[in-house]
Amino acid sequence: MKRLPHLMGGIRLYLTIGVALLTVETLWWAHAMYGATNLYVERTEEVYAWISVGCLALAILIGPAYKLLPRLPAQAIMRDARRIIGLSAAWFGTLHVVIVYFDLFKHVNPLRLAGNYRWSFLLGTIALAALLIMASISTDAAMKRLGVWWFRLQRLAYVAGVLVVIHAILVGTHAKNADAAFVLVNAALAVALIHFVARNKGRKP
Repeated sequence: MKRLPHLMGGIRLYLTIGVALLTVETLWWAHAMYGATNLYVERTEEVYAWISVGCLALAILIGPAYKLLPRLPAQAIMRDARRIIGLSAAWFGTLHVVIVYFDLFKHVNPLRLAGNYRWSFLLGTIALAALLIMASISTDAAMKRLGVWWFRLQRLAYVAGVLVVIHAILVGTHAKNADAAFVLVNAALAVALIHFVARNKGRKP
């Protein structure tokens, strides 16, 4: 038990190391599978995109999950880890957008993209901007300086989540068929439902 505070204090460091390893391992896996081809680039940006979505969903769910199930273990550790998980969503989202824009779109003017790609790129960029805003104010100093506005800006996570779902469906390459789109939409609705139930738990009618 004496080592528990040390573990809690180091969870962010361990997660940061894990994120760095996952970043490199994804590049290695894609190169081993597809070599120096376009598929290597496509699979890399797709994996980064889905990791970003997973991190965003997890960061959003940690609070509601412990509110609904307060006996879940490792509550303090998970709440402490939430900040790095949110930063990871911004990190992998940035990698996804950079690879798509420079390696796939060849830094073309976004306004010249085809209809669905243009709107998808716009929504994805707005979602990334929301994640980067939250990442920029993720420090304790920013929390104290912004006060109540810090908590209000954290709600950008929900805006980003909605935009990401629309982005994935519009672009068509990440949600390649109706089944994948159905799963994605229903997963987003499940996250929203869990958050809604947790938010209203204990309130008097």
